[in-house]
Amino acid sequence: MLWIECPHCGSRPFEEFRYGSVFPVTPATITDPDARNVDYAWMQDNIEGVTLERWFHESG
Repeated sequence: MLWIECPHCGSRPFEEFRYGSVFPVTPATITDPDARNVDYAWMQDNIEGVTLERWFHESG
């Protein structure tokens, strides 16, 4: 099991947390059924390197 060190609560199981990151802007072609861009939705680059995530308690 993955444990995350919370600065307020100490070590807690990961199930108590949710994470977020930068979410790219969704182009109109994704929401328009007649003009969907499958490559944008499913074939994005998996950029190698450091990423920034923010973990927070799910219930506050």
